[in-house]
Amino acid sequence: MSSAGCAFKNVLWPSSEARRKRLLTILPQVAEFSTRETIPVGFLIDQLGLKGRAIGKVSISKKHGNYLINNGGATAEEVIMLIGLIKEYVHRKYDLQLEEEIQYVGFD
Repeated sequence: MSSAGCAFKNVLWPSSEARRKRLLTILPQVAEFSTRETIPVGFLIDQLGLKGRAIGKVSISKKHGNYLINNGGATAEEVIMLIGLIKEYVHRKYDLQLEEEIQYVGFD
């Protein structure tokens, strides 16, 4: 198994008080991070029940929600699709935008 490390940067708390309160209403457990500047993305992914979810030969780690695992022969397309799925779930449920920590490299 291979991983490039954390796929996403941790998320800044919403700047508006209304959005912050909404997030705390939707996900009261996130209050444990209220003294921090950011919310751990792995925590958000864990709360969505996405650990272990796979597209093709790439999956979200069962141990840490912010790690994508190449289970052998994963394609860049599969990785990008899984990243998109995670971003969509987090945005729809928590109204937060994820930003990749990994960098995409193109080949000519």
